[in-house]
Amino acid sequence: MALIKEFEPEWLDDTTVQEPVVKATYSMFKAGRGKRYLYIRTFGSKDRVKKGQPSQFFQLDTEAIEQLKKILEDF
Repeated sequence: MALIKEFEPEWLDDTTVQEPVVKATYSMFKAGRGKRYLYIRTFGSKDRVKKGQPSQFFQLDTEAIEQLKKILEDF
C-alpha cells in the first residue's frame, strides 16, 4: 500500500500501454482528526492466480487529490 502525498512530473520516452486491470475500486474515508483520504484498489488481470484479490492499493490525501485534479485539468 502506498500513501501518495505528492506527484512529481516525469517524462518517459519508452512507455507502453499496460494490459488493463480487471477493475479498480475506490472509497473515501476520514482518519485521525477528520483528515479525508481517497483509497483506490486495483485488481489484476484475468490470468491472476488468486482471482478477485487486489493487486495494488493507493491512498491519496487531500493535497495529493488537489495535485491530481490539476494534472487532469491540464491533460
